[in-house]
Amino acid sequence: MQTTTPRTIRAAFVTAIKAIVPTHEEHRDKRFRPVRSVDDVPGPTLRNFHIDIGAGQPVADGIYGSGVEFKVEVAVYVGYGALSPEDDDSIITEDGAQIWDALQALYDPSLAGLISVEPTPFVDGVTDAGHRWGAFAFDVRYLHNV
Repeated sequence: MQTTTPRTIRAAFVTAIKAIVPTHEEHRDKRFRPVRSVDDVPGPTLRNFHIDIGAGQPVADGIYGSGVEFKVEVAVYVGYGALSPEDDDSIITEDGAQIWDALQALYDPSLAGLISVEPTPFVDGVTDAGHRWGAFAFDVRYLHNV
């Protein structure tokens, strides 16, 4: 297995999320659109997103070979605008499932060095203006060249 970097992982994740065609029947026409920072995610626009990646750390008893197994926390922040309470939870649930599916599809060899993408709890938020947003969080494991 080859190695990769958090920068390469982030770029591949952005591309994969942009390619998602939402399956939830309402607001299907609103595709995922990357924005430059987390601050640009909350607001009236549905499905603005930004990916934050933490610092990778070696995994104890991890895989060794052409590289060392590292773990990094990844958060995919997504804006949900002013969805009605009847819509938002079902859309957020469906989006989360599609994002996870898109990222899992990148496992090595699609993205060399990517070992796993495991979801962690969703982080929910609402702005003072009532715009809902949240972060789909994942523990990502990959081979890092050392």
